[in-house]
Amino acid sequence: MPDTKRGRERSGRGKRYQTRIRDIEQELAALREGEPTLSETPLVATYTSEDGQDLDRVECYGFEELVYGVALYDAAGEQVAYVPHDAIVAIEPAD
Repeated sequence: MPDTKRGRERSGRGKRYQTRIRDIEQELAALREGEPTLSETPLVATYTSEDGQDLDRVECYGFEELVYGVALYDAAGEQVAYVPHDAIVAIEPAD
């Protein structure tokens, strides 16, 4: 069966995706209310790019495990990235 909107509605996939998006939005809203734990030394998070071919790196000072991924924070406690669990490779001290 071709992947059509009608097919997604019948299979329930559209509803599952909407539920997951809503869960992620609720987690991020809850994080904005609280303050993340930050490191005094910089960290580097390595993760695969969206196409899965390359590795990307981002400097951060804190991170928080969420249900569907990891939120990364800068020194001021502002979120700089959100990386799904299946894309994260490592979070380690910067050299």
